[in-house]
Amino acid sequence: MKRVDDRRVLNGIFFLRTGIPWRNLPQQYGPYTTAYNRFNRWSKAGIWNRIMGAVVDAHNGDVVMIDGTSLRVHHAAATLKKRPAAMHGALPGGIHALTNENGLPLRYLLAPGQAHDAPPAKILLNSL
Repeated sequence: MKRVDDRRVLNGIFFLRTGIPWRNLPQQYGPYTTAYNRFNRWSKAGIWNRIMGAVVDAHNGDVVMIDGTSLRVHHAAATLKKRPAAMHGALPGGIHALTNENGLPLRYLLAPGQAHDAPPAKILLNSL
């Protein structure tokens, strides 16, 4: 069996950031097991650290990071079926922060709690 091209697999690994499970990786990126195995092997071999180091070097250390967290829903939301009015102000949400290389926040974005992290990340990165 012919080895799947590294660039193709790398693009598949990046595609997984959309939040899909490994098993649902589109075939254009090769077998999901190949992407999974290479991701793990490259992690253990320190390849991802070298990639990030190269990115930092290419941008003279001007690197930003994104972090997200979820906020718990208010306990009144548990009574939604009995008292729909109690839901006002009780929706869960997420806070997404764009930080510099020192972890200092540059921008924030609030998103619905059920939303995936990728759309807010795209908005934050496009704001640079």
